[in-house]
Amino acid sequence: MAELEGAIADRLGLTALVGASTGARLSRIVGLLRRVEEQQDLAEHVEAEALRLARTAARALGDVEPVHPTWTGATTNPVLGNGTLAGAYKVADTAKTVHIRIRLVTGTTTTYGSGAWSSGLLSGAAGVDRIPVQTGTGASGTIPFAWASGCQLVLAGVYQI
Repeated sequence: MAELEGAIADRLGLTALVGASTGARLSRIVGLLRRVEEQQDLAEHVEAEALRLARTAARALGDVEPVHPTWTGATTNPVLGNGTLAGAYKVADTAKTVHIRIRLVTGTTTTYGSGAWSSGLLSGAAGVDRIPVQTGTGASGTIPFAWASGCQLVLAGVYQI
């Protein structure tokens, strides 16, 4: 927070607060927002930093963070078409444990590729760049059944960071 308040003060020609509490810095930033919005690049920086701080706080409090999973086949990749593929993770605050979930719902234009499927959650925020989730030989376009529109596959797991 000190860095953000300092950057705003510097850009606006003000003196940064020295030794101030986080609350005092936040109050000052809020009071300067009208002046900040007059400088587009500064406003964009403040907005990006506010979103980063909100995500950091949410993770610290154990909120779920959505991510965009990948879906691949060992031989040819499936095509999602009008199906849905969503993922999320949640970091347990004290144990440094991450809970992940991937949900696939096939659509009328989904194709299933060939070979065993795998999926991955892409997010540096979870402590890794890619979390591979292998279905082994247990799921493919024809195993455990011939998939059709509306079928669902839900994967869940836990790992330590």
